[in-house]
Amino acid sequence: MDLATSLSNYNNERDVIEGNYSVDAENIRKLKLLIDDELLESNVILNGKNITLDELSFEHKRQQEVTLRLVVHNLSKHNFFYIENLEELLERYSTEKPDKNYYIHSLDYVSTSQTTPPEIKSYYNALQVIDVLKAISDHIEKKYPELELIFFQKEKLEILTRYSAMDLVNFDGINNLHSELTESDDKEKRQAIFKAVLIEVLKNQSKKERFSTILTSLDLFYEKYKNNYALYLSDFSFEKIKSEFEKEKIDYVKKLNQVITDIQNKIIAIPIAFILVGTQFEKAEQITVKNAIILIAAIIFSSLLHILLSNQRSTLLEIKTEIDELESKFKSDYKELFNKLKEGFIQLSNKHERQKGILIFVDVVVWTVAITSVLLFVQNTSSLKSILFDFYNQLQ
Repeated sequence: MDLATSLSNYNNERDVIEGNYSVDAENIRKLKLLIDDELLESNVILNGKNITLDELSFEHKRQQEVTLRLVVHNLSKHNFFYIENLEELLERYSTEKPDKNYYIHSLDYVSTSQTTPPEIKSYYNALQVIDVLKAISDHIEKKYPELELIFFQKEKLEILTRYSAMDLVNFDGINNLHSELTESDDKEKRQAIFKAVLIEVLKNQSKKERFSTILTSLDLFYEKYKNNYALYLSDFSFEKIKSEFEKEKIDYVKKLNQVITDIQNKIIAIPIAFILVGTQFEKAEQITVKNAIILIAAIIFSSLLHILLSNQRSTLLEIKTEIDELESKFKSDYKELFNKLKEGFIQLSNKHERQKGILIFVDVVVWTVAITSVLLFVQNTSSLKSILFDFYNQLQ
């Protein structure tokens, strides 16, 4: 290949490269080796005449400029091939790396070289993109030298791997993309998201144009995929957090309900107490033992129930404190998602207020029993009623 780049008046004619070359006593040996390998025609042209290398004389000149003809199609015998430019490479190897070493004249690049020009890096990058798309496609059809990749994700998308050297752009994130879509634990979900992005962006283009768009705008595809994946994670995290909150919410609703159900049997006794107070007092001139016992029993009953209700209010307050602490924790830990949970905390707060209102109402009824018993006791005791009536008159 060094010989090809050293030729002047270069001309390429169907697998044969012709050009002028300065031959001297040192490099003639290399030329003979090329002839032995059938990579160089045995005759050269000197001053318009066909001669062999052995006929060259260096007695009067140290160098002789001759016209050589390189037989490049014979390179295949040596697991090698020659091409003029990158477009020619793409015509033969657009979907996979060449299985032989090669030389690109326009880039002066040999595939065995330690350094790789940007154009070849971009070419290899395009092959990696094809590998990624093949890995996540639902069906592949070979249409030499191209592939037709088919994707199904709500809609059908067909991509023909047709592109030119002008479409080649190096994308630094291709290795990350390949790893995320083929090796990650949630690769199925990632693939679904990436396919959705492909369909969204490319659905209005013809299948012949789509792959070119992917190559030239792969950074934008990747950014959109990452944004959609982040949104998926956000929704996934919210569902997990919501599940955690719903469990806590159910526990607190049970606790709030328990505040009332724990005293339900005691509350049932209140109507009975009213009936007893209203029907068991007897009219008498003086205070009777029976009336006194009923009065004392009613007051004790009301007092005990009041103590019980006070304990339940304390329990209710403790539950409210726990709910407030839980709300503060969720607000601190999940700032961005808290608004979606806020309604649940409002429901718990409303439930607390209802239970609190029930306790206050029951407490009022309980003391109504005590007050009613005192009034009935006085009403049914004539002497006590007279004393209170006289006292009232004196105050007037």
